[in-house]
Amino acid sequence: MALSNAERQARSRAKRDAEIERLREAAGKAAPVSQELAEARTEIERLRKAAVAPSSDGPELSEARKEIERLRSENAVYRVLLQAKQAKTAARKAKTAAADEAAAEQYADDDRATLLEKLVHADKQLAASKVRIKNLEAKVRYFTDRSPPRMSKRLHRQILGWLHPDRAHGDDAQRERLEKCFQEFSAIKFTFLDVDER
Repeated sequence: MALSNAERQARSRAKRDAEIERLREAAGKAAPVSQELAEARTEIERLRKAAVAPSSDGPELSEARKEIERLRSENAVYRVLLQAKQAKTAARKAKTAAADEAAAEQYADDDRATLLEKLVHADKQLAASKVRIKNLEAKVRYFTDRSPPRMSKRLHRQILGWLHPDRAHGDDAQRERLEKCFQEFSAIKFTFLDVDER
């Protein structure tokens, strides 16, 4: 069936209207982008004018230049510090290499078996020393736990008298120190000797 002229025109208008609507939507979405693009072009143009005319420096540009100079001087300081650190590292590496060479010369005549024997001997000595230290620590703990310090009652009273805070006579700092010492000394549990001298 053939379409009449009016029907063809109506379909053509509908297609055209749909296309116009689609283009309007696309333009609406692109409007913020084109606005950002226009703002960016304006900013570029302003920066070009500022670069062409340095005599009309604004406060922002002069501050930026000061900041650049400050950063350059700071960078120079950091470079000097880095070079000093690299020099120290190189000196330390050279010292280590010299020590390694000296050790190599010292043990150059020893063969591998002798060196291994010395290493085993050193390990045994280290283990024995660790055991001895552990035993001594245990012994100290045993004696401190088992028996408190010994002293005569007379000496104990004399020390308490010397540490009593009333001896400060108005000196507050001295009084505080004496109070602390008196309390710490009083907290110690002593074993008093059987023979007490009067």
